[in-house]
Amino acid sequence: MEKAIIGIVGVLLGATLAILKDFLFHRQKTKKDYEYLCIRVACDLERFSHKCVNVVQDDGTIYGQYDKDGCARVRVQTPEFKHMS
Repeated sequence: MEKAIIGIVGVLLGATLAILKDFLFHRQKTKKDYEYLCIRVACDLERFSHKCVNVVQDDGTIYGQYDKDGCARVRVQTPEFKHMS
């Protein structure tokens, strides 16, 4: 009877340790995935912000000169936020 109890305890302990190991590895992988995603989004936002700066600085002239009709025209295209692979 003692051997059966020891066997059952061993099986339960082994199963518990396996579940705990899987949980910890999954948690670590998820954390790394989140860190990678944050870095990618930060890089994409930085590119987008640089394009927005170009839009803000566009005064509609080329080297301070207006077009042939004497009008200021938009020179920089409005940026769209896209994932830049």
